[in-house]
Amino acid sequence: MGTKVNSWRDAEVRALLTPLVEFAARTGVAVVGIMHMRKSETDAMLRVSGSIAFVAAARAVWGFGEDPDDPSLRVMVPVKNNLAPLGDSLGYQIADDEAGVPYLVWDAKPRKVDANEVLGITAKEKNERAKRRKGVEDWLRKRLALGPKPEKEIEAEAKAAEVGWRTLTRTKDSLGVRSHKAGMTGGWY
Repeated sequence: MGTKVNSWRDAEVRALLTPLVEFAARTGVAVVGIMHMRKSETDAMLRVSGSIAFVAAARAVWGFGEDPDDPSLRVMVPVKNNLAPLGDSLGYQIADDEAGVPYLVWDAKPRKVDANEVLGITAKEKNERAKRRKGVEDWLRKRLALGPKPEKEIEAEAKAAEVGWRTLTRTKDSLGVRSHKAGMTGGWY
């Protein structure tokens, strides 16, 4: 950045990044920048430390954090992409070999979480979400303890219990619950 550039001033950062962006476009090279996140919890796009110009100049921005549905996993989550749809997040774990050298183990299944769920919530919200998730897991286990139930029935009970459909779907997936259709004319169970 140099000593003459204030990384918090948009105009100064844009003036510095513009030639770099033009160089990358002209030569077809990829430029990878690694930024720290602000400690304050806010919108994922605004968490990048320094000027918003860093995010504005980038064609794609990825964030890394804890998976809100599985605290044992980390996720690489798309924050911004000017080149394609955002797509899904990628889950991973950090493991180490016998010598203690760390390496990444990528989850084969894409994660359905967005950047604000991973990067834009406070520690208090994370704790509340974990408690809520545990409650929804218990709720769904009780509902399915005696076997399959019609999806419509589960959906109606979830709505009455103020459990969102997306939360229920994620919980179902995290518990390994599988849906199946009961014949050609039957509903989903």
